[in-house]
Amino acid sequence: MRSLLFLMCLLVSSSAFSVKITKQEVVDLVEKTCAEIQKTANYQDVLNKITAAEHPYKDKDNPAKYVFAYDDKVNIIAHPKKNLVGKNYHNKPDVRGNKFRDSIVNGALKNGTGWAEYYYKKPGAVGIKKKNAYYKLCSKGDVKIILASGRYAE
Repeated sequence: MRSLLFLMCLLVSSSAFSVKITKQEVVDLVEKTCAEIQKTANYQDVLNKITAAEHPYKDKDNPAKYVFAYDDKVNIIAHPKKNLVGKNYHNKPDVRGNKFRDSIVNGALKNGTGWAEYYYKKPGAVGIKKKNAYYKLCSKGDVKIILASGRYAE
């Protein structure tokens, strides 16, 4: 009976991360977040909501769908995982050596928007999985905010 209960709990907890996120959902989340930053008087209010993991910045039904933000120096300035905020990720690679965070920030500063590919541990899965992140430069006055949201490729 205990092993059946454990198996059921495992299936329920891992199912939260098995909902596929489409490319369009990722783009929409970043675009809506940028629009919110641009229309609010104090952009920090939106960044605080991201860090507080408030819906829609972290989806209440699919916690794998969230938005995060960097500044132009590759510092994380907003993320639902609060322990990441304030950390600098310049020149820090993924497990395959790809400095994807630098690619996100540099791509946004150069092109405005784009996609970056990297490899990351997927919650509820075994091993490292390919992930794609959509990013966008979202300026507020002379402040440059790079928003991003990712999805696992499989």
